[in-house]
Amino acid sequence: MSSAMIATSSSALAYATLAELSTEMQTFDAILDNTGAYHTSPPSHPALPVEIMLLIREELQSSLVYRAADDAVRALDTYEAAVRRSLCGDCLAYNQDVFGDDIWRWRWSGPCACRADRRRRHTHRETRPFRTLGDWLEHHLSSRTPASSIREAMSLVLGRHGCQSSALLPSAASSVGTLPETFVITASPSAVARCQGRIGEDTEWCSEIVLRKARRDLGLAVAASLDFALQKKIDAPGNPMTKEPVRQHSTILPSYALSAVAGGCAAVLTLPIVSIAFVVLVTCHYVRPSGVRVF
Repeated sequence: MSSAMIATSSSALAYATLAELSTEMQTFDAILDNTGAYHTSPPSHPALPVEIMLLIREELQSSLVYRAADDAVRALDTYEAAVRRSLCGDCLAYNQDVFGDDIWRWRWSGPCACRADRRRRHTHRETRPFRTLGDWLEHHLSSRTPASSIREAMSLVLGRHGCQSSALLPSAASSVGTLPETFVITASPSAVARCQGRIGEDTEWCSEIVLRKARRDLGLAVAASLDFALQKKIDAPGNPMTKEPVRQHSTILPSYALSAVAGGCAAVLTLPIVSIAFVVLVTCHYVRPSGVRVF
């Protein structure tokens, strides 16, 4: 049995999953299938070289991962602001003085009823309480996927890339609770068997091939670098009376944050190039003017 594996955070895998299931990526993958980039059969019409097509896909996936992460951070800020607005000035001051500024230590269960402020309760009646940030994140991510839940979407996407995770098996996926903090991803036996049938290598080597390809195609490295924006808010449930820790950076954080920012900037800077290439590719695919030769 192979020991090859990938360990990644739940939110990083979720960002990659949402990017993979986006309409933009589905459209691009359909073009790849039609041009033969994913198959050994010859393309139905002239197309860009397979290497360039896959490079464009990799950049597009990175941009979509960045968008999913940015959407999660914005949604979290909106939710936390709504929670604060649902409390009167006295209740808000009490929670901040006793528990700190982090709303996830407040054990918020809904708008306060102080001074019979019915207008405030009516305005925030749809603001749903969550026990932990992890519960909120799973709910938010599930609402952004066409699948019934983010767990199901993760399992579907990993399966497409010949991978699996024990945390997403039917027995684990059906359990109620927050997503595990870390997912361990391994190559599925069927994907390893197909690899061995094509190149004749051993199980360990084929497992590495499947996992490295999945890491690249899903943009897991980019997703992990962007994950710090939410990870900084995650704290063990513990005792709600625990004093809020002093906000300070460790000696590791600067280089980690720098790489994350660099990855995000790279994704943003390459977006115009990817967009132009995508438009040209789609135009050539559907219009195919006789005067244009596509290499």
